[in-house]
Amino acid sequence: MPELKRLDAGHAPAVLAFELANRAYFAASVSDRGDDFFDQFTDRPAGPADPAHLGGKSGTWFQRDLVLEPQV
Repeated sequence: MPELKRLDAGHAPAVLAFELANRAYFAASVSDRGDDFFDQFTDRPAGPADPAHLGGKSGTWFQRDLVLEPQV
């Protein structure tokens, strides 16, 4: 029986490949995120920077730069 494992930064290339290969399928059900969304992940190195410590458990820090667009 397959064993489920928690995703970590090392899985990023496989997850991105899956998302790209199935992009048209997902876009039929939900709004497509566009090329810019996927392009931001192509040049990033896999692997976390520094470990995070959350209530005695280790974790990974992630940072997402947000661009605020004016409200119309």
